[in-house]
Amino acid sequence: MSDDISKSLYERRSGALVFKGRGSLKDEKKKERKKKHRKREREGDESREDEEGLELEEVEEVEGEGRIVSSGSTIQGFETKFMDQCETGDVLMIKHPLTHQVERRIISKIMTNRSMTVSDGFSTDLVSTTTFAIRKEGAILRKKAQKAASRDRKRQKGDSDGDFDKVIQDEVSRQLQKNLKKAAKIVTVREKTGMWGYKVVSRKADHELTAEERLDERCKQGRDKFCW
Repeated sequence: MSDDISKSLYERRSGALVFKGRGSLKDEKKKERKKKHRKREREGDESREDEEGLELEEVEEVEGEGRIVSSGSTIQGFETKFMDQCETGDVLMIKHPLTHQVERRIISKIMTNRSMTVSDGFSTDLVSTTTFAIRKEGAILRKKAQKAASRDRKRQKGDSDGDFDKVIQDEVSRQLQKNLKKAAKIVTVREKTGMWGYKVVSRKADHELTAEERLDERCKQGRDKFCW
């Protein structure tokens, strides 16, 4: 009898391991992979629907208090309340006094009520005080971060409130960096049209531009007044 058992153990046909009452181990793993894939697809669809809903949401625009001047990416305010009116991720909008076109820049950091930095300088520095407006994109950014953090919290089966707040802050920072990287690929220059006119042109690069590269692009537009 022992010979029969040995024979059945060592001379059986090779193949996938099969459990009693179930399919082969290979089939089980395949089903598990499909299940995980479907779950990821559902989460991805929910994420896209949330983002589309937030994009369709009307963004508030408020008139800024006081007036501003700029030097590169640094904004200096006069009788302004940046810390009350703005938040990181909002969009600063001006009607440029030279080109008379609306220019937009992402607010990257707020230092005080009278100073902050933006993603990139305007087409030319604002040397005279200028009115401005704020597009409240930061609120949309925060909502996206909260939804993303909530999904992560569900997957991780509950974090403490302190950890959850940190996840939200990290997600806001990640989303902001993503927006700033997109903005860093765009450089705005002022081009001459005709004898007296100027127009603002935005150019998109295939890589993230440094401040030096953006300045070089603007310098290329300078003309010798005797050479036309």
